Amino acid sequence: QLISSNDASKLVDGQAQYTCMPNEKGGIVDDMIIYRMNAEKYLLVVNAANIEKDWNWISKHNTMDANLTDLSEELSLLAIQGPKAAEAMQ
Repeated sequence: QLISSNDASKLVDGQAQYTCMPNEKGGIVDDMIIYRMNAEKYLLVVNAANIEKDWNWISKHNTMDANLTDLSEELSLLAIQGPKAAEAMQ
């Protein structure tokens, strides 16, 4: 919760939200998608180019001693985006 500009606790199980990780000065560390798996478990999808930077930042700011697991080697995301995305998926 403390690493997102949005209140991820308002998500329901299975819901996702596009958000950003703000830094201490109000700037943005990176953007990400937060998936609520259940009330105690969330999945953060960060930009592949920034995995290490984001992991280090999240770990440094883990003031609630949350259990963190880096699944970046086991999971991937393929984004089909743009005005013809739905057509491309046909």
